[in-house]
Amino acid sequence: AQATAKIVWLEPGKAPEPANHVTFELAAGPWQTHAIDVPAKGPAGILRLHVPAQNEPVELDWIELQSASRTRRWDF
Repeated sequence: AQATAKIVWLEPGKAPEPANHVTFELAAGPWQTHAIDVPAKGPAGILRLHVPAQNEPVELDWIELQSASRTRRWDF
């Protein structure tokens, strides 16, 4: 089954912008890798990942954020 997930970003020192989000589809089942283009116009101060509500747990291995000048990675 497919479900819609969302990434939302907040720019430092700015009010939340309704347009600052991107959606993508997740499928139930085995591990998946997703590469999502986040069209932020500046640095992201806060990055939020919204996954759909479900009866089974969601596991994250890592999240990596790449820009033209920097890569940040969070391992869980």
